[in-house]
Amino acid sequence: MNELVCATGARVSSVKVLESHQTLDTVLAVLRAAGEHLNDCGQYDFESMQVLSDLCELIEDEAEGKTFWVGVYLEDRAYGGREEGGWWYEYGVLQTARWVYEECGVFPSCHPTRAAARIARDAFEAGLNRLNSERRSDIGSVLSEGRFVAVIFENELVQSYPTKKPHYE
Repeated sequence: MNELVCATGARVSSVKVLESHQTLDTVLAVLRAAGEHLNDCGQYDFESMQVLSDLCELIEDEAEGKTFWVGVYLEDRAYGGREEGGWWYEYGVLQTARWVYEECGVFPSCHPTRAAARIARDAFEAGLNRLNSERRSDIGSVLSEGRFVAVIFENELVQSYPTKKPHYE
């Protein structure tokens, strides 16, 4: 057993040393204990906690065998109904036109982890921002024709979202 000692010299809970054959639960327990250690020692900051959170997420994604798809959607607003003076909802349609992806420099892709999918989505963003600034206004505007966005979906690349028109609540 190793004890974690923070900068002030205070001892915090001990953590089992990682061995060569670990279970998912043990690895996650060690990562969570490391996060608690950072917090107890006053070394809590966004970046260190985000790294630990990303590691936990990555381990869980790989253990569950999920896949994450990234694609470009044309997002806009549609009229939902007359209730309460009228309401709108956002929808997106998968883009299949080759020129959209050539403009971004990337194509729809599948990834084994959420973290890898986020990296791919971020790669889309630069091209999409340029594309939207040249031709598209904000979807809140009456002049809007929609905006291109990169979206991550778990296990499949859907044709459109939402799959059903939402109801007013």
